[in-house]
Amino acid sequence: MSTSTVELTKDNFDEIVSGSEFVLIDFWASWCGPCRMFAPIYEKAAERHQDLLFAKVDTEAQPELAAAFDIQSIPTLMIVRENIAVFAQPGALPSRPWKTSSARPATWTWTRCAPPSPPRRTRSTPSTRRSSRAPRARRRHPAAVAELLLVRHGETEWSRSHQHTSWTDLPLTPRGEEQARALRPLLAARKIGLVLVSPMDRAVRTARLAGLEDLTLEPDLREWDYGGYEGITTDEIHRTRPDWNLWTDGVPPAGPDHPGESPERIGARVDRVLARIAPELEAADGADVVLVAHAHVLRVLTARRLGLPPSAGALFRLDTATVSRLGSEHGRPAMVAWNVGSEAISGQGANASGGTPAG
Repeated sequence: MSTSTVELTKDNFDEIVSGSEFVLIDFWASWCGPCRMFAPIYEKAAERHQDLLFAKVDTEAQPELAAAFDIQSIPTLMIVRENIAVFAQPGALPSRPWKTSSARPATWTWTRCAPPSPPRRTRSTPSTRRSSRAPRARRRHPAAVAELLLVRHGETEWSRSHQHTSWTDLPLTPRGEEQARALRPLLAARKIGLVLVSPMDRAVRTARLAGLEDLTLEPDLREWDYGGYEGITTDEIHRTRPDWNLWTDGVPPAGPDHPGESPERIGARVDRVLARIAPELEAADGADVVLVAHAHVLRVLTARRLGLPPSAGALFRLDTATVSRLGSEHGRPAMVAWNVGSEAISGQGANASGGTPAG
């Protein structure tokens, strides 16, 4: 185990997660095969992102914490900052029922990836901190009505072959058009207000086939400018740069028209989009805002919406022709649903490597 990995217990939990640093928590168990497989991947991801602390909770040894977070499956991955969970990805294996001897109720509960309310500010002493167990449960409040809906476009020839696609204006494949039409039932029941769409043909076509109307083109929703890596796959890049990581290294330029973008630059771009739609999300009519765009730009936007750095977009896989929902709870942005689509649900959305097709 890396020296940067922290083992969380009920005794050190509050101290670790109450700070301003983002904590990536892996809820695992020794009997869980996928836990052993994914742990090194999570740890490596945390090492690449200097602003993330990697922590682990052994759910067998720490049943109070497992019960407090209502862990139903493992390995469950969670990101916490200042005692607030901003993201959760449930695992594949059912967890064992947690039986705790503590008579005190758990403070933290977890439902549909929405964070609990922040803990009350109370005066504490070293003795009370040492004797405290899991935080006390809070009563939930209704979520905000308006949500931010993120729609990734349907399949193109390059998304199918995993070639980086930014300014190259490829059309949808016939399968991509079918995928886009299949999004209609996911959007038809929503009360939709503002619809912003990347000006690229694959995004505009997806929006129209999905039944969205009154589209407004938003240049800041263009895909990450891949510069000199346009049209190239990650595997091809790794032949000459084995350690290359888009989320931390950016891309080389491809001339004055396509200089490429760093994570910070695309982060500033999506921040402008979030500033533009903020009044719409807060409007009294409660109408959803829809953004139709591309994989990497939507992943960065999700990270920024949740208060995470742009590089944290690496944690969110996004398949073609999917809808994701970002809402709020207790006044804080929260993930409601992620990567929802018929192919994503059936496991057909990515290739065998599990990667997200770029673009």
